[in-house]
Amino acid sequence: MCCFFSENRIDGMLHTFSVTVIMPNLNYGVPQDVPQRVPQDVPQDDLDAKILALIKKDNKISTEKLGMALGVSYKTIRRHIKAMGNVHYIGRGFSGHWEIHDKS
Repeated sequence: MCCFFSENRIDGMLHTFSVTVIMPNLNYGVPQDVPQRVPQDVPQDDLDAKILALIKKDNKISTEKLGMALGVSYKTIRRHIKAMGNVHYIGRGFSGHWEIHDKS
């Protein structure tokens, strides 16, 4: 609460109010952890070959840089690498590197 003073007398009182509005959630059934603004028109079978080519070119490249180079999210890159099964990251963080094993 705040008061206005003029010539040693109170002219008025100013009250502050707080209003809380509760809005219904209309996003039922919609996954909330999906990245936004990610292109969906990248052919998936071609993506694996492009990932392998970039890793062969630079075996220390990050999944974030792979995603930026290919126009997809880093989560998509991780999902594809996991599905391939022959690409493994050896080490931790920036000191590690990618290894590609032949499918036998």
